[in-house]
Amino acid sequence: MTDVFYAPPKADLQEDTPQKSGFFIVAPRKLLVMLFMTHGLYSAYWLHKNWSLYRAYSGRSVWPLARTIFALFYLPSLFCKMNRTIKDANGIGIPNWGLKAVVFILLPFAPLILGFVIGFTRAAGLHGFAGLGLWFDFWVGNAAAVLQIVVLLNVQRYVNRFNEDPEGLANSGYSISNLAWMVIGVLFWGATYYAAGLAYPG
Repeated sequence: MTDVFYAPPKADLQEDTPQKSGFFIVAPRKLLVMLFMTHGLYSAYWLHKNWSLYRAYSGRSVWPLARTIFALFYLPSLFCKMNRTIKDANGIGIPNWGLKAVVFILLPFAPLILGFVIGFTRAAGLHGFAGLGLWFDFWVGNAAAVLQIVVLLNVQRYVNRFNEDPEGLANSGYSISNLAWMVIGVLFWGATYYAAGLAYPG
């Protein structure tokens, strides 16, 4: 018998090495196409992927699904973590990340806010907005969606640079699931346009 037989098992003291890709890489053109064609639904996937990759990168305990569902509350936190991580790497970070998060959150409420203003003016006897209705909500909502896309494209540019892939070439193609979601988005676009036309044919 040797002492080796009685030696206690060696503990694995090596820590898990966080992955290098801290956030979701996607080509700006693909992000633009997916957000537009899916009527914004791709943003939910974008959020979930970023939270998942952040959890793997940082080793912190976060629940990506919950933070995606409650994006209204967690988006500023995501942008903050992106800014802090990128700033630690290159000393620059994401300029005005807080303002971008607030703008992104408030933009979907634009039709509601403007509709309230219009309703108030009508109640006050001002009829300058007469005839506006679902078409107004349709175009204002789409304008707000476009501005949200601009915000995400701006943030994505810094994320791609952090991941040393400025053009997002690692994720520039379209999968079958991407195409399927685009078809669903086109159907949603058509249904919304059709509903607006039925409500206000003129």
